[in-house]
Amino acid sequence: GGTIVDDSHRSFIRNSDSYLKEYEKFTDEKKHVVQFNGGWQSVLKFVPGWDQRPVPDSEEIWLAFEDLWVQRELVRVVHDVNKSAALFKEVSKEEFPESKPRHKRFRNRFWEVELKVVEQADGKGDMLEGTIKNVSNRIQVLGRKNELQLNVFLDANDEFPFVFVIEGDYLNAGDPARKVKPLAKHRLTRQVTELARVEQVFDTLTVPVWRIDRVAMGYASNRTNPLPAKPSTFTKKILDDLAANATSGGTSTTGAAGNPMGEEGGGSIGGVGGFGGASASPTERTATGLMRNRYVAVTNQVRRMQVGLVLVLDQAFLPDVLEAFANSKLRVQNTQYHWKRFRAGRGVSAPLGSGTPGGTPGINPGLGSGLEGEPGGSPGGSGPMGFGPMGFGPMGGGFGSGFSGNVAQNTEGLSVSMIELSVYGIASLYEKYNP
Repeated sequence: GGTIVDDSHRSFIRNSDSYLKEYEKFTDEKKHVVQFNGGWQSVLKFVPGWDQRPVPDSEEIWLAFEDLWVQRELVRVVHDVNKSAALFKEVSKEEFPESKPRHKRFRNRFWEVELKVVEQADGKGDMLEGTIKNVSNRIQVLGRKNELQLNVFLDANDEFPFVFVIEGDYLNAGDPARKVKPLAKHRLTRQVTELARVEQVFDTLTVPVWRIDRVAMGYASNRTNPLPAKPSTFTKKILDDLAANATSGGTSTTGAAGNPMGEEGGGSIGGVGGFGGASASPTERTATGLMRNRYVAVTNQVRRMQVGLVLVLDQAFLPDVLEAFANSKLRVQNTQYHWKRFRAGRGVSAPLGSGTPGGTPGINPGLGSGLEGEPGGSPGGSGPMGFGPMGFGPMGGGFGSGFSGNVAQNTEGLSVSMIELSVYGIASLYEKYNP
């Protein structure tokens, strides 16, 4: 919050190529597979056209970068879940006695693969052969192009994995291991001493957390809705000056009240893609529309901000999301979550605001697909941890009935358990330690 005197920061933020590129780094759908409903510009909050606005002051620079940092970490929560799901663990020698450096068995949540380096009879190098088995409790598709790709690392320090392609459509749960169809691309191009590790390469049909629909900052769950929103200490000084100026006959600071938590959700500030709502008074936002009242607690050591995510994911990974949310760098305390069946299927981008009717105006009914009573808000909460021994603890669910066992049909017609999950928390932003 200190005064920024280095003009390089202002130059950076006013340069769209550099400022927006920071968002593009963690929203690259080709790299991370995760989709943003309508594109990241419709989901994340950012300031467009800095170069066409007044030169930002220190407060606006701090708040704009805080928006960037917090949203980056919330998106990283999703990436961490998918990265963890992609990892295979080597099956122990006790369970697989045939295990050798060039012949091993690996397993993740979906698949068990047995890989073996085999010397070719023609003496032209080695081939990678294997079998694959569905170890989940339901049918599993291999991928969008009827193929599953595995990154096989041929050395403990290998930075460039060998891509092992497995062709096929799907495997039923409980089926015996299937021999992988031999392909010319299975021929190894270098000497292999050990099959070190294996990772699954997800596509948009197989990735556990498939889509991010909303990211919200300063937005409360039902449980924490009564908590008033506060500004930072450096913003409070500015507000005090505004109030003193108004009292002495300066510009009035009265105006229409905005959202009590200050946050309308995704989309560029003041542009298409936000949730809309009443206009805020000059004390609630900066000249460029950056939200000032964003914390529920402010001390010299930490600022606590309410945050929320709406995700479309495989229902089996709901606990993984809650765990990653709580273990993020933001030190998020989970306050509430709820979920509902996602019926559209992967590959279909349902418009924001579609779905079941929202909550009661005047309270925050849930991020869902709508808020403040707009169509699409998920009513109530649900989940295996609601109303149980942990029902109203930090990770408890809301009112609901737990897993229903319903599944959605994906676009290929195979049953996949897809849900829309809304999860809320209070993130802790710690001040830099001053020795």
